[in-house]
Amino acid sequence: MPPLNLKFESLTRVSLLTVLTAGITSCTFAQADDAKTFEHFADWCENQESLTPEAHHTVDVLLTAAETEDCDRAEAVLSSLTQLDLSRTQLSEVAPLASLPQLTWLILNENQIADVGPLSNLTQLDLLHLGENQISDIAPLSTLTSLTELNLSSNQISDIAPLSTLTQLTRLNLQVNQISDIEPLSMLSELDWLDLSFNQIETVDTLANLANLTNLDLSVNRITHLEPLATLTDLFWLGLVDNQITDVASLSDLTDLTVLRLAQNQITDASSLSTLTNLSLLFLEENPLSDRTCPVEPASICSF
Repeated sequence: MPPLNLKFESLTRVSLLTVLTAGITSCTFAQADDAKTFEHFADWCENQESLTPEAHHTVDVLLTAAETEDCDRAEAVLSSLTQLDLSRTQLSEVAPLASLPQLTWLILNENQIADVGPLSNLTQLDLLHLGENQISDIAPLSTLTSLTELNLSSNQISDIAPLSTLTQLTRLNLQVNQISDIEPLSMLSELDWLDLSFNQIETVDTLANLANLTNLDLSVNRITHLEPLATLTDLFWLGLVDNQITDVASLSDLTDLTVLRLAQNQITDASSLSTLTNLSLLFLEENPLSDRTCPVEPASICSF
């Protein structure tokens, strides 16, 4: 049995640890309580002092957009808006935007947004731009089924499965992300404009289902085979720069093409492109072509 003084010292340490732990827990709960949410913007505004610094900043940005510091007046102004552009305003917290469910256009490019969860309630959105943020999880956007235009460029997205529910989309920008699997796009048959450049895509089989595409950019990926693109006969703009393409024969039926970008590949023979008589620009720079004769006329269309 240890001496009484050691036992007392041990108990004292345990008690002190308990007190400290309780204190830390209390602080944690206090911080959690700070993450308040409100249904109406006027409540966000009137409770600014109890908000996190990030939410406080968002409220300030919205007050600037409303051109008033009066909370009730600001709510009246903001509630009347259907389009809102808050690009380059250093936003990181979007929770106060959930108090504006009437929005149909929302542009939030070039901010520091990581969590898009609060946007899931903005179900009237037709257009949403979130380019150049810090987003990796787009699951909350799956509820925004009225969207026809979505920009998620320059983020950290790898899983695009949540997009499969957005079947009204006609324009989708996913350039500069970390995407390799594009199978979820097979459901988006209304797509007309699609940018998948600067990703990690190897196969494009899924795109064969997107018969309405007129603009498609697949530049700077890891694509080798183009056969699935042969069905996209409505295409008039196609970007395939900086891939691993050797054979372009599959493109010979895309006779509506006006711009075709094939620079920085491994193409040795471009003669099969002679059927593309509507071309106005054909880019073939940095390919090991055996014959540098332009396959279409006039020759000025080609860039070698």
